[in-house]
Amino acid sequence: MSNYQSPPGQPPQGGQPGPYPPQGGQPGPYPGTPSGQPGPYPGPQPGAPGGQPGAAPGPYPPSGPPGGQPGAPGAQPGPYPGPAGGQPGPGGPPVPYGQNAPVPPGGGMQPVGFGQAMPTRGPGVTWLLTMITCGIYGLVWWAKIQSELNRFDPRIEANPALSVLAFIPGGYLIIPPFVSAYNTGKRIQQAQRAAGLPETCSPGLGCVLSIVLGAYIIYYQSEINKVNQQYQSPPEGTQVPLVA
Repeated sequence: MSNYQSPPGQPPQGGQPGPYPPQGGQPGPYPGTPSGQPGPYPGPQPGAPGGQPGAAPGPYPPSGPPGGQPGAPGAQPGPYPGPAGGQPGPGGPPVPYGQNAPVPPGGGMQPVGFGQAMPTRGPGVTWLLTMITCGIYGLVWWAKIQSELNRFDPRIEANPALSVLAFIPGGYLIIPPFVSAYNTGKRIQQAQRAAGLPETCSPGLGCVLSIVLGAYIIYYQSEINKVNQQYQSPPEGTQVPLVA
């Protein structure tokens, strides 16, 4: 008789029963295994808060993010309110172009037309160059400001050639230079009004200063610079709005 024994779970050779009984499967730790014991984790709980079946209830009530924007379920409300004043929050519609654009001079008045910006000159330098050149630069400057005032506002009528002729040879007649100085003061007044400024230029004062070593040059150029400063001194020829 042989002493060989079959492995556990196998019938002995020759049809004889072995010393070990057939073994079935051991019960597994998780549900679903045959003959297994219940696992350590509970199954899904129906109707649990949080939106997903079986999910643990969230610590926060469902609400939107700060500013009233719709958020994901389970989000916590923010500590800050939405944008004030009816402004769209992040992700809202874009602000139309030009809504916050700078308004033209004159407190936002509707422009009645457009002109070209005049150059800004130093009043003292202009007067000094006139003295150094024995009045030649002053005549050139006089003709230039007439044409510049006309380009700034086409409604300003000016003739540079006649304005110069009022001094030479009109100066021999005494009256024409004062007429030209007075009319130029009126033109500067009109330019200040068109820019939305008070009319601070005085034609009468300009006539008086014209006999005091050409002091009218300093006065008139200073008044013209006020118009340029109203438009933040743009380069000469820049298109600017006229409000009156």
